[in-house]
Amino acid sequence: DKKMPVVFNSENVLDIQHAIKLKQDLGFDLVLANVREGWDLIPKIKSSQAKVFLSLDLPEILKKDSTIATDSEKGRLLKRKEEFIAKYVAQASMFEQAGIKFGFSSLCIKAKDIRPNIRRMIDAGLSEDAALAALTTHAAELLGVSDRIGSIEKGKMANFFISDKKWFDEKSKVRYVFVDGVLYTCSDKPPKKNEKSEIEGTWRMTTETPQGKTDLKVIFRKEANEYKGNISGKQLPEKISFNSVTFKNNKLRFIYSVTVEGTAYDIIVEGNVDGAIFKGEMKVANYGSFPIDGKHEPKL
Repeated sequence: DKKMPVVFNSENVLDIQHAIKLKQDLGFDLVLANVREGWDLIPKIKSSQAKVFLSLDLPEILKKDSTIATDSEKGRLLKRKEEFIAKYVAQASMFEQAGIKFGFSSLCIKAKDIRPNIRRMIDAGLSEDAALAALTTHAAELLGVSDRIGSIEKGKMANFFISDKKWFDEKSKVRYVFVDGVLYTCSDKPPKKNEKSEIEGTWRMTTETPQGKTDLKVIFRKEANEYKGNISGKQLPEKISFNSVTFKNNKLRFIYSVTVEGTAYDIIVEGNVDGAIFKGEMKVANYGSFPIDGKHEPKL
C-alpha cells in the first residue's frame, strides 16, 4: 500500500537500474542501499528521487610497481583499475555536487576501516559537513526517524560520542560515549605484551585482482612442528594442498600450485598476522602481486 519504503541492496549499475525500473512501474518509495558503483547513474538516480546509502567499503589503494611498463598490457590494465578506484572513492563527492542527499552503509566493512575510508572520500573532494550529515542527520532523515535520532536535541535519543578532536582527524580519540543518556568514559587500552598469534583453523580470505574480488577458504593444521593445510574457492577446481607453510614472528608465508592449460604456476602468499586478522600480498607467477586479507574464524 506504499506506506513504507522498500530497501534494495543495489551495489552495481545493473542492480540500481533494476530497482529504479521497479519503482517506476510500481510507484513505491525506493531506498538504494550499499551503492558501490553509482556514479555513472547520478542523473537517473536524482530524477528517480530514490533515497541513497553509499557503501563505506572501498577498494584497497594500489601499490605502485615501477617494473611494469605503462604501455604494456598489464600497465594499461592497472591504469584502468586505478581510474576505476579513483571514481569509486570520489563517488560521495559526485553525489554531493549533484545535490543528492545520502547516508552511509557499513555493510561488508570492518569497524576499524570506517574512519580511514571516510577520510579517503574527503581527500577525494567530499566536504566534512556532507560526510558528517551522511552519518547523522541525512541518514536519519532518509530512514524517516529524524524525530528520534540524527541530532542532539531535547526529546531525542541521547546516543552520541565526544572526541578530543574533529572525528575525521586520524589522531582523534573518542573520550566519552552516551548510550540512552548514560555516560561512559573511554580510556586508552594498554598494548598487550608478548601476544602471540595462532593460525591453526579456518581462515576466510579475499583477494582483489584485475578480474575482480575472489573469496577463498584457507585451512591450517599443525602436525608435529610443521604447518600444513589447503585452499579452496569458487575459481579453484578443488581443494589444493600447500607446498609449504611457514609462520614465525607473526609473519605467514604459504605456497601452492595451480595448473592452467597444462602449465603449473606457483602462487606465493605472504603477509602479517595480527590476532585474527591477516594482511598481505599474493604473488601470481609473472602476473604480479595483488592484495589479500583474511579473518580467522573463531573455534566452535
